[in-house]
Amino acid sequence: MGRSYSQSFRFYFSGWNFPLRWIWGLWLLPIITFSQPVTFNRERIEVSVINNLSWVKGTYHFVNHGPLDIRHSIYYPFSSANHQSKPLSISVNDLNNQTAIPFTELSGSALFSLLIPGNTEKIFQVVYCQAVPDSTFEYILTTTAAWHKPLEHAEYVVTLHNGYRLKSITLPYDYQSVREDSISYFITRENFMPDTNLEIKWEGNLP
Repeated sequence: MGRSYSQSFRFYFSGWNFPLRWIWGLWLLPIITFSQPVTFNRERIEVSVINNLSWVKGTYHFVNHGPLDIRHSIYYPFSSANHQSKPLSISVNDLNNQTAIPFTELSGSALFSLLIPGNTEKIFQVVYCQAVPDSTFEYILTTTAAWHKPLEHAEYVVTLHNGYRLKSITLPYDYQSVREDSISYFITRENFMPDTNLEIKWEGNLP
């Protein structure tokens, strides 16, 4: 392994005090302001709603454009809008190495770090489950703006089970796929800078 340096988020910047509630609202924030060799290029988010639970599988692609290995700190928040519960389960995995990534739950977020080798794309995945009693789910997208760079490619798949029907969605879908026990909505964007979070509302009763 070559030389490396660490990117770490500090709570204090040049005399500015940032409240914790603001810090934990950030998502995959670029840490070093004077030089940013790591970019956040792609994501695929799969949301599955079944029995008043939302299951989320997010896959994220980072690219280290520099020659040095970088350890990058990640603060990954979970929305609590619409009475969404604290996650009932969370897993974080490095897909390059097929290994679990240790994390700490803190203030409604998962805190972990990634070692991204020089000139390498790092792919990691976060899977979590939340209760959604108000038939509404929100996934945070707008903090992508902190990178000052749109996503090259983004995919979002929303699947409703058990006879639920889509009432509204903040990102218009491209097409849908109907199966015997579910319906899926597919959203694809290129050069995408979100200006709203992904919010899904549904209706209908369990059979």
